[in-house]
Amino acid sequence: MSDSLPQDEAPEVPTVSIPPIFFSDLTGKAMETCVTCNKNLLHSKEPYIIEKAFRHYPEYDINNTIFEYIMCIPCAQKMNASMSKDSMEKIQDYFSTIDMVGRGKYMYETYGKDFNAWINNCIVKHVERGGLEEYQICAQCVGDQIVFNVFPYMISHEASSEITDLLSSETLGEYNRFVDDYFGLPPAFKKALKESPVLV
Repeated sequence: MSDSLPQDEAPEVPTVSIPPIFFSDLTGKAMETCVTCNKNLLHSKEPYIIEKAFRHYPEYDINNTIFEYIMCIPCAQKMNASMSKDSMEKIQDYFSTIDMVGRGKYMYETYGKDFNAWINNCIVKHVERGGLEEYQICAQCVGDQIVFNVFPYMISHEASSEITDLLSSETLGEYNRFVDDYFGLPPAFKKALKESPVLV
């Protein structure tokens, strides 16, 4: 028996319009199409993930985007399925100390829809975004709205590097092939993406 509620009785999920920090730097607007299957996600009701990575230059107080993309959930699941069992177990163990659902509840009760607060500290290292040279931010969206659940969050470059080190050579090979085959990104973006794990 399903524990889900009928559609008209389902609890309202808190959302907010996608903020500019999650827009594409290439267009200055919200990203629209899945990076792998080219499905238009901005104008549909299908959930998807936004991920952006930044490098901060403190001497100029500016951020440069390293890579950016949106991906539908089925494509994200397809990519995750290419991960070896050993790599998956190591990543699950790495995140086992983080109660993502509990964090989401605490963040919403404390900060509501203030998305800046949600992405201010690394979910693993707890360091503040303002003091980092490189970091990634992730959000789950439906249409033009960000959904507040376990997302959005930020992860520092230190943590993402530790995650990359956990991946087997088999998984890294499959991941690189996946990026080459499906990510319609400029070469510089692809190179950066291969050096940082996709966090979906």
